[in-house]
Amino acid sequence: MMNQALTEVRENLKNLNLSAMARELEVHLRQAKETGVGYDEYLLELTRVELQARAESRLQRRIREAKFPLFKPMETFDFNALILGIEACKKNRCTRFATCYGLVNELIEARQEKTLQRLLQKYGRYDLLILDKC
Repeated sequence: MMNQALTEVRENLKNLNLSAMARELEVHLRQAKETGVGYDEYLLELTRVELQARAESRLQRRIREAKFPLFKPMETFDFNALILGIEACKKNRCTRFATCYGLVNELIEARQEKTLQRLLQKYGRYDLLILDKC
């Protein structure tokens, strides 16, 4: 059973938005006790876990925000553009994938709704904009 201090540490980690550390706390504590790892190495490993979880989360968010196409005929798919976009996401670059047709429609709609400037600013914030001709 978990002692009061461990419960409080877990809650503190959650409140500090260190959810990966909170999740892995007991596993790494048990391993540290079994292997005789010092406090410094124990904390170092926990912080590595948190940083890795955040990097993976950031990558998944960047890829999701890029709106890469899920379904497209293989013969019309440009794998180089997708690879380039995923590499940009890995480098923490704001990336967006759009079809030319979709982008033109979005611009026309924004102009009609008098939100064109806001849309242009939104697209101006992307580090990489991948346009697909289809």
